[in-house]
Amino acid sequence: MRKIKVAKTTSSKDAAPVDTFKYRVNKRYRIFPMTGIAYTTNSFQDVASSSDGASAGKVTQEQQTHFIIGLKVFFNKTDIRSNKFFLGNDAYGKSVVLTRLHFDAAVDIVSPLRNIYTGLGLDLGPGVSLNGGAVFNKYNYNLYSNGQNTIIKTLYGTGAYIGLTTDVSVVADLFKLLNISK
Repeated sequence: MRKIKVAKTTSSKDAAPVDTFKYRVNKRYRIFPMTGIAYTTNSFQDVASSSDGASAGKVTQEQQTHFIIGLKVFFNKTDIRSNKFFLGNDAYGKSVVLTRLHFDAAVDIVSPLRNIYTGLGLDLGPGVSLNGGAVFNKYNYNLYSNGQNTIIKTLYGTGAYIGLTTDVSVVADLFKLLNISK
């Protein structure tokens, strides 16, 4: 909180405060946590080895929708409490779009290293972001030769995703409101 005293003077000796008021200056952030949902546009598959290990076995299909958690890194420091829509202007008449653009880095909540998300996002309003970018999906690569599994590797395949995220503080406030946090 900042405090300002306004004084009315008639001479340099007679300075007396006429009024005092306080105002709040919101902190501007460069890095902020996020959580949300991501939809992968690719259909990832994982092929397990057969029970005897000599050939390919069951093929499993990766779900395309995941709950994610991560960080957003704003290109310009931003006031996350500003209630301006992303097409609006700030108090100085400047567009807020540039302060709402951010880089995203997130992981799947259920299995963090299975899907890694990177991309760009835009805060549409306070606490709501639209995201898109690349997803890196972990899968097993098996090579069979003469009935034997000769090479086993764990690799990452790439794909694209779109997502809708919110600030972690919004989710925490929602849990408190619904009394789920106990």
